[in-house]
Amino acid sequence: MKHEVLFLEINSSYSHSMLSYGLLRSFTGRMLPEWHWLHLDATIKSNEAELPRKLIAQAPDVIAATGYLFNIEYLCRILEQYSKAVPETKIFLGGPEFLGCNSDFLKNHPYVSGVIRGDESSFYLVLKNLHRCECWSRIPGLCYMRDGTIFDNGAALYSGNLDELPSPFAAGYIHSGKPFYQIETSRGCIGKCTFCTSAGSTGVAYYSMTRIKSDLEYIREAGIREIRLIDRTFNDDSKRAVGLLRMFYADFPDFKFHLEINPAMLTESLLACLKQAPHGMLHIETGIQTLNADSLKAIRRPASRPKSLTGLKQLVSCDNFEIHADLIAGLPGQTFDDVIFDIEELINISPQEIQLENLKFLPGTVIRETPPSGTVFNTNPPYEVFSTSGINEAQFITIKQLSIILDGWYNSSQLNSPFVLACRRIDGFMLKFAAFLENEKYFTGQGREALEKRFELLEKFVKNDNLLSQHLRFCRLSIGLPVSPEYLLTVKSEVVRQSPNILNLIWHKDIDAKYRISKYFQIEFDYNISDLWLNPKAEAKSGKRTYLFGLYYGRKPSEISEIIS
Repeated sequence: MKHEVLFLEINSSYSHSMLSYGLLRSFTGRMLPEWHWLHLDATIKSNEAELPRKLIAQAPDVIAATGYLFNIEYLCRILEQYSKAVPETKIFLGGPEFLGCNSDFLKNHPYVSGVIRGDESSFYLVLKNLHRCECWSRIPGLCYMRDGTIFDNGAALYSGNLDELPSPFAAGYIHSGKPFYQIETSRGCIGKCTFCTSAGSTGVAYYSMTRIKSDLEYIREAGIREIRLIDRTFNDDSKRAVGLLRMFYADFPDFKFHLEINPAMLTESLLACLKQAPHGMLHIETGIQTLNADSLKAIRRPASRPKSLTGLKQLVSCDNFEIHADLIAGLPGQTFDDVIFDIEELINISPQEIQLENLKFLPGTVIRETPPSGTVFNTNPPYEVFSTSGINEAQFITIKQLSIILDGWYNSSQLNSPFVLACRRIDGFMLKFAAFLENEKYFTGQGREALEKRFELLEKFVKNDNLLSQHLRFCRLSIGLPVSPEYLLTVKSEVVRQSPNILNLIWHKDIDAKYRISKYFQIEFDYNISDLWLNPKAEAKSGKRTYLFGLYYGRKPSEISEIIS
């Protein structure tokens, strides 16, 4: 035996990486230093014929991999191909895919030697007893099949001080060339949400400030400046959250941090600290999920509609970071109208991004083990709900369309303003626009359409609304997209400088010194379009307005001004 273990890492894209590799290797390496580790990094788009050949060239004693809903099917296809060529390799899997009952998986994937439910703390026992199967029954978290019988050893759970876990960052187990990296500052969750895999945790354990700072310094040495905290709720301990933020501000001002905050638990002290963050340093994700009181109670979420809305509004009022708000469709007690109401309520509050997803019945969750009456869901990845007692299958298809619309229009900084204005002006806009796009065959395409195509579709839909049409024209010019020449008057920069008109500067962009404004587009509007462009909730006022778009590179503007005669 070579004492070689290969960690096969299958990500959704090459920009992503798995924290599980470093955690597993550093803990196991401390316990069994004689084992040599190999690492193969790929994505779900990697060549399915080439990857098994790379594994065969290594032919380790053991292959370990982490299974997620996005990679499990691809991962299994690769490993099955490999096992036919090298059947003597032992294959062990872990991760969120194995938090529930694993008997069906083991029966359907006999080439997998076993799966581990839980954390990294017991894998070394698997390696230590690799060829002593009689000892496997004493390995926490290990689930395996022998002679047709399934053995389930519960869950592996490290119960010591988290600071005593060896740091994967100190050991150098950091993927090079990645744009961002994940880090955990705590484990567990105080919540018991029935759809969440963390609902079974027995509380929250925390790393110390000293350990977190040390890990971040190792990450900085690796050249990475963007960090995504995988903690379930950053503000479950508000005082600690404030302490972490102050450390981020003082010691890592060149970093960008992604945090998940429950707005219903937002305190005044935390809000005050968040307002002190350097501009653009934070990206805040907020799990609203739903505003329906019955649904919140049914899923045991520690939130309420008033507290969630108040907290979200307070966060959105800050102008130094972006807010991403999550909604879930298909929760117990939720109707189609509830989902529409939630979307409209969030659009009215206007976080920078809104994400709408169908409920997933993830392995190991309470809601999967005891699904609500009348619920039909996919038992295979991605485990999405098809219908519930309150939302039928056709309505879920519409919800999928609304999710695509939010991502393509609302979440686009170039289209957000006219989209929000359209929501204000057109009753039932979201559903009407979805029906229009369905007729335009938009939802049959692959991925998000090009920006100009999305402009054209919205323009076509609102063509009879003069204000919205003009607003979209202004937005086009603001980002350098073409508009019909009949609206434009091209003016040389010298003429503008010599003009007696007063220019009210509305917006400007700092540009490289080698560029200068060479010409202007002059265009007239029938409304205070610039006010609406800056704030789609502003009052629309009729009256001729003339604007100048100063162009520095092709059609790209570096400043926008209103001409005041």
